[in-house]
Amino acid sequence: MHRRNIIYTGIQIAWRLILGNIFLLISNLILCILSFNLKFTLLTSLVYLIASITIFPSLVALVSYLKNDEVGDKVIAGAKYYFKAFSSAFKTGWINSLMYEIIIIFLLLDLVSANKLMKNGQFFMPMLTLLIVLSIIHAMWNILIQSYFYVDFKNSIIFATRLLIRKPLLSLLMIVLIFGDYVSLKIFPQYAILFIIPLTAYVLWKITQKDFDDLKEKVVIKN
Repeated sequence: MHRRNIIYTGIQIAWRLILGNIFLLISNLILCILSFNLKFTLLTSLVYLIASITIFPSLVALVSYLKNDEVGDKVIAGAKYYFKAFSSAFKTGWINSLMYEIIIIFLLLDLVSANKLMKNGQFFMPMLTLLIVLSIIHAMWNILIQSYFYVDFKNSIIFATRLLIRKPLLSLLMIVLIFGDYVSLKIFPQYAILFIIPLTAYVLWKITQKDFDDLKEKVVIKN
């Protein structure tokens, strides 16, 4: 009986991950259409930048959806909850999307320039790579924060920075998750694309669930 419960729970989680991925793709539909129909160039980069403002709020909504047990594996209830969370997160989330994208693109361009133009590029490359990784981890902390709490843009940045500094082990685990995602996409991209983002979101929620208790007195918790 216990084994059956484990199998059923596993199937239920897998189904929710698939649903979460579908909701994520729908909320980023414009970006998906552009990626298949418009070649990324310097001229089209602004179009992609504007279209990608849905990424951050959609990831916030994804984590909110996955950690809500009340909707279970129900499609309609799950969709309603996800897109309500997406609408709420979009109010400040689009600014976060632009901020992280501009920072990471700027650092990537610097990384390429350091590699091609500078004689001492080998010194700057590790530093720039570290800044890119830290920016991604900061964004991951910020996504988790906004899936739990009602916070404005300024406070979300402050809280994410504090957690990045005070939780080095969890931040390191986030790097391991990112590397695992990269390896999975390289080995079996056709399968990983179906669940890799929601699975990462689910694992992030699980490993950080207890660590948000220290913020409960400072912000209003989402229901």
